[in-house]
Amino acid sequence: MIFWSGYWRWVRVAFDPDTVTKRRLRIWVPRVRCKHCRNAPGLLPAFCLSRRLDEVEVIGVALVRVVAGRPVAAVAAVLAVARSTVRGCVIAFLIRAVAITAVFASLAIAQGSDSFDLATTPAVAAVEAIGRAYHEVRRRLAGNIAGLWRFVSELSGGVLITTNKDPP
Repeated sequence: MIFWSGYWRWVRVAFDPDTVTKRRLRIWVPRVRCKHCRNAPGLLPAFCLSRRLDEVEVIGVALVRVVAGRPVAAVAAVLAVARSTVRGCVIAFLIRAVAITAVFASLAIAQGSDSFDLATTPAVAAVEAIGRAYHEVRRRLAGNIAGLWRFVSELSGGVLITTNKDPP
């Protein structure tokens, strides 16, 4: 692999209640190129999701709140995110919930977790499995790990809740 160009990308960071502003950052995403297959994927930072404008922490908080039973519109209003963004993320998460549960539950067990029960609702079970895996990896690495949703983004390569559409 060798570094091969890159591209500029916008990232909308969390709403700041002190300044009542939402900021957009323009970041450079480097590409690397494989000498053999000639693929040139972008190396997204852990706080970004593929094809999403908002940073991963905002999307993660929105997912947890909606899965916990809060209305999409209320969550969107509190986080100062478009309702369609929250709805799209939740739908993408619900579609992949069973697979997410399997991957993160097996990761938790591989990291030394005792057996555990998960909720019967797929979305709640997925959130629980993510939390359990994060807790086990954090325990094993003595706390030297990024935040919960950055951890999820790193493990999934930024595609956990991606869509088929590019962000604006």
